[in-house]
Amino acid sequence: MSKFLSPLRWLLIVCLMLSALLVSTQPASATSIDDDGKISSSETIDDDVLLSAQTVIVDGTVNGMVFAFGNEITINGTVNGDLLAIASTVTISPTARVKGNVFAAGQTINIQGAVEGSVLVGGATLNLGYKATVNRNVYFGGYSFEAQNDTVINKDLSAGVYQAVLSGNLKGNANIDAAAIEIKGRIGGNATLKVEGPGDNQSKPFFPSFGAPMPAPLPSGLRISPDAQIVGQLTYTSPVEQAASIQTQPKGGTVFQTPAPQEQSSRQSPNPSITYRVPFLGWLFEFLRKLVTLLLLGALVIWLIPDLLQKAAAFLRSKPMPSLGMGAASLIIGYGGAVIVGILLLALSLLLGLMTLESLSRIVSSVGLSSLGLLLVFFWLLVSFGSKLVVSYLIGDLLIEKIAPKATNRNVWVLLSGVSLYTLIASLPFIGWLIVLLVTLFGLGALWFLGRSYWPKKSLPA
Repeated sequence: MSKFLSPLRWLLIVCLMLSALLVSTQPASATSIDDDGKISSSETIDDDVLLSAQTVIVDGTVNGMVFAFGNEITINGTVNGDLLAIASTVTISPTARVKGNVFAAGQTINIQGAVEGSVLVGGATLNLGYKATVNRNVYFGGYSFEAQNDTVINKDLSAGVYQAVLSGNLKGNANIDAAAIEIKGRIGGNATLKVEGPGDNQSKPFFPSFGAPMPAPLPSGLRISPDAQIVGQLTYTSPVEQAASIQTQPKGGTVFQTPAPQEQSSRQSPNPSITYRVPFLGWLFEFLRKLVTLLLLGALVIWLIPDLLQKAAAFLRSKPMPSLGMGAASLIIGYGGAVIVGILLLALSLLLGLMTLESLSRIVSSVGLSSLGLLLVFFWLLVSFGSKLVVSYLIGDLLIEKIAPKATNRNVWVLLSGVSLYTLIASLPFIGWLIVLLVTLFGLGALWFLGRSYWPKKSLPA
């Protein structure tokens, strides 16, 4: 189970989901917008189309791209372009034909028809049904992948999952990183597998399901049936050799290798870091990294919101001790509140799931946790960078006021001098961490007072 939670596999899942989401934000000529989510079999749309509804059904023909969002999406007709589908369940039925690529994110993705391009999916399960055809590549990150009998993938398969079952015809190469792998079909190229040993997963693997049914977990390990065919070379990486489970002879031979001991090799590295050889160079590199980061972010803030840092610094200058107190309170309430809200959202989602309100449970968990995540990222940016920029701006403003009160491009010189002085002081040994903590609290409190000034003031009755 440890390998299933490896950073590489989770990174693949996240990247695949983000790739699908990013495609939806790119400009396109989706001039046709359909809110009822249905295209009848008699309809032909000669344009890109955006479909958004609880249930989306495409029975007709779309001569363009299809952007579909909902709880359940079913494609029965023809899409003469790419398909982007984000839903709990996405189904490309046996009668469907997608001339372009398929980008999908969701709980369950079922492909039973023909896809002439590639398939890129991030979610819990990806099922290639009976006689499904993918003319190019398949990329999947999630929990379970299965290609049933008589399915065809004309090029390569790349998957990072807990379990993978390949019973169809893969004409290219297979690159699979999984805890459990079963091969019953044909692989026309090489098979490069990374798999756990038998019995490595004693408990059921974790994967967020949000109340939806999940395939039963397979026992860990590699299993290749006597009916399987591997035209190329089989290379599998595993903690133990599993030759007894390989019941067919790959034409290109079999190569077994154990995982590289990364931790041990890192400890015995013959090339120690330059930080240990020349401590000053390591300190200088870290100083320049922080300096450049704050300068770039500060310049961006001054460019987009010219008065923001100036107003926040003014609050800090007039209310230094209240800013310190409010900064400490904001830090505790911000992170502590995020944990409490996250627990409440999960509890509410679980309660709705127990009440058989799965759709509402998924909405609460996905929308709630996504919104909480965005707010938490925004708060982290304020803590990590915003607070430092406010204090640095105040330091630079006081400094320029003394040495060059009539300087042109004052904001530039204030930012440059303040950030440089703060970064230098924060990089001092022994006391640098204390400086950073105090600056964070002062700056965060000033930002709170700035935000408070924009709240609507209630007028008192006469």
